[in-house]
Amino acid sequence: MEDLTDYFSSSPDILKRVMEELSQYGTDFLLSYPSELEGLVPVEHLTRTHLVSTLGSILQTRDPRVIGKAILDFEEAVLKARTTRPPELQELDLSIEAQWPKDTVEYMFYPDQFGVDGKTGTFETAARMIPYLKGLGVDQLYPLPFLRSAGLDGGFDVMDFLNVEPRLGGTEAFEHFLREAKKNAMKVKMDLVLNHVSDQHPWFQALLNGDDRFRECFITRENAPAILRRYESSAGKVVVYKEMDEGGASHEVHRRLIFPEIADCHYREVKLSDGRKLWIYHTFYPFQLDLNYRNPQVLKEAYGLLAHWANKGIDVFRLDAIPFLDKRAENHARTHLVVELLSHFLKHIAPASRLKVEACQKLDDIVRYFGRSARTEVKLPLASKLIETPSESQIAYQFEGMTASWLTLISGNKRYYEEFLSRLETLPLPHNAIWANFLRVHDELTLEMLPEAHKPVLQSIFREGRGASFRDGNGVAGRAAEFLGNDIDRIRLAYSFLMSQDGMPVLYYGDEIAAGNNVTFVQAEARLRAEYFGKFGIEALSTFDTRDLGRGPIPRDAFESAAMHKGPLLASSTFDHLHTMIVVRRSSLALRRGRILRITNDCEDVLSYGREHSLSGETVLVVHHLNDRPTTVTLDLTPFPELAIQNSIHLSDYLTGKEQILELRNGKASIQLGRFETIWLGNRLRN
Repeated sequence: MEDLTDYFSSSPDILKRVMEELSQYGTDFLLSYPSELEGLVPVEHLTRTHLVSTLGSILQTRDPRVIGKAILDFEEAVLKARTTRPPELQELDLSIEAQWPKDTVEYMFYPDQFGVDGKTGTFETAARMIPYLKGLGVDQLYPLPFLRSAGLDGGFDVMDFLNVEPRLGGTEAFEHFLREAKKNAMKVKMDLVLNHVSDQHPWFQALLNGDDRFRECFITRENAPAILRRYESSAGKVVVYKEMDEGGASHEVHRRLIFPEIADCHYREVKLSDGRKLWIYHTFYPFQLDLNYRNPQVLKEAYGLLAHWANKGIDVFRLDAIPFLDKRAENHARTHLVVELLSHFLKHIAPASRLKVEACQKLDDIVRYFGRSARTEVKLPLASKLIETPSESQIAYQFEGMTASWLTLISGNKRYYEEFLSRLETLPLPHNAIWANFLRVHDELTLEMLPEAHKPVLQSIFREGRGASFRDGNGVAGRAAEFLGNDIDRIRLAYSFLMSQDGMPVLYYGDEIAAGNNVTFVQAEARLRAEYFGKFGIEALSTFDTRDLGRGPIPRDAFESAAMHKGPLLASSTFDHLHTMIVVRRSSLALRRGRILRITNDCEDVLSYGREHSLSGETVLVVHHLNDRPTTVTLDLTPFPELAIQNSIHLSDYLTGKEQILELRNGKASIQLGRFETIWLGNRLRN
């Protein structure tokens, strides 16, 4: 829509009042304008023009009074956050450099399930696991949702955004955990669940009790939704609704069912205390009601919770389920405006922190969540700071990289991952964007982005009993080790994939000790949901969530035994292999920050590529053998001219410490590979 400053100029009395209110806080950045180009990327400032336009588009209004109040909400939140930011964090804001996430290895876990025998863990027990995690080598901790919750979706059904779940020890226990992490030079990440809240959240409870002020916090309708039809798409089941647009015209809206086993539409019927009925929108479970970002109060709440936790010392915020923020379409332009606004907000209050977007989407759509390359100047209490990070999120989960890795690992054919690398090379990626790579997380191995012809490769996992179907076959639930048949060599190969890719590796608790699928936990969680649904009269097709197969408690002894070589061989070997890769990666600039260059070879079951860091001169050749039969592969090293022109090169296998001499002919070298062998050949140890 057009620049809404025109509407301010037509109402000078309103503009004058707004600017008078802003000036009393001593603001400066809202009134500044972009500098001249410095290099290829301009220095950006958050101008009044930009903020007015952005807020008008998000709130879908031209009313200058509404926009003026929204500007005040934003500015007051910035000023409050700045003035309450602890001195040690202000110093960190000035000292930290932009690409630090590339140097980290993240470890994610459920606080109630990590290092305990039952679902009884707290942040006190999590703090006691920090020495173990330090021994593994990870340096960023991600406790999965820990805010007050009804506990029916792993903590993603939030009741209170500012307080920690009492069952986890409350805020005091979390702050103890945070201090222990920082003492050990570890970053901490948390979930920013902006799409929805629990039906136990005060806003929804107030609405149920007849307070219509809270109706605008949600997506509601007074009549049952008009469903025109349903159909199957490559991404799953879709429901087509007849709805009215903002101009009053009727149109069709196509929405995916994310949990088709649970609900057959996107609306939950509720009865208010005065007898009225409402239908309220939900993307996920019926007990998770979606928020309405056309309401300034919802946006203001997002500022508050982001500022609150940034000033506690949170380093990374994961934007959960962000593509669904706007209900008109996944990845809607208005969703990107919200992400960019929150990114601006975070840069101006906590430049050391980062946003990580969770967008389970196709590669082209994920890339858009980075926005553009940006250099943002912010004025902090101690000094000014130039932040060189993308305009939207700074980090994004690499979902297609995950599926490409698994397609190659399960099939034994390199073409799937090579096709992914070819596509990645053509994308307009901001130069300072960072990928978060993973084999498994708390959710399923998603198949929704795959062509239909590729899906059977990964569906074989649950057809052969190594995992479970999720979303009617559009996902595979379970643990990584089980997917790989609990084969030590294949598991090592999988982690070599993860740790040698470009970006930040993410590990899921228990996978470093080859934890298995947990059928008992699936059944226990289904019973809890059934009790809740019955208590509150929620209709659902099922209460089973097969993703619970990859969750559940793992005792502290299982982790520590593996680390001390006292546990099962599979667990200890997996721990050792991963620990070695983390240590090597930390000491290698090429593996952490080098560019990736493809290396062609003559075997379809050998994947090879290089990592090169030009400033240090370090090169690492990565070779993955995808077969259990020994083979000899010939690598074309011409992408590395300094290596290719030599007759022989002496390299070290970083994973074993052994020296290897490669004899070259016309830039090509042959290497013998054993069963599912993986090697990282580098020149660093000889420099």
